[in-house]
Amino acid sequence: MKGMKNKVVSMLFIILAGCGLSATKQLDLTEYLKWYNSKDCDLRNTKNIGDYTFISEYRPVDYMVASEMQKNDSYDQSTYDSLKVDFEGMHYFLLKIKTSDPSKDILNYNLKETNEYFSRLQYFSELAQEDIYLISENDTVQCALYHFERTYNSSPYNNILIGFERNKSNTDSQLKLCFNENALGNGMLYFNYSKDAITNSPKLKL
Repeated sequence: MKGMKNKVVSMLFIILAGCGLSATKQLDLTEYLKWYNSKDCDLRNTKNIGDYTFISEYRPVDYMVASEMQKNDSYDQSTYDSLKVDFEGMHYFLLKIKTSDPSKDILNYNLKETNEYFSRLQYFSELAQEDIYLISENDTVQCALYHFERTYNSSPYNNILIGFERNKSNTDSQLKLCFNENALGNGMLYFNYSKDAITNSPKLKL
């Protein structure tokens, strides 16, 4: 009787383990991008502070690959493999910032003096990278990739692409993006991403 019970327990364990392994969805490129931009995606955090809205998007390597393939209209296996190698090794985020006035971006909104525009431009173009870091369960890393996009009021958002070196301590763990913003007066901003949201997000398939 004990032997039969052990066999049943073992079979249940195998079934449950199999369910866990197959839980991660695999989506083709169109489906993947549709999922990422949907409300079902848990990789996006929004903070409204005063007259500013901050949206932080965690961008998996699969997203970086998918968006680049779509942009270049190239969907073959060799392109996928090459892009995968290029993007692996880092955590990517897109930080989007807008003001309460859609006609003004963060560089020219509510200026108190003429020089303030140029100080904001210098900060977001050159200095803000030093105020951005990523905290994992056992480590803190500085921003290694930074690109500020000027939109010249063609979009309500100014975008900042951010990247951090991936290592053993911040792979498959909870992540916290930290931005000590020193130009608009918002101070320390935190954006949290759970381990489950990162590791269980769908995977790209060709």
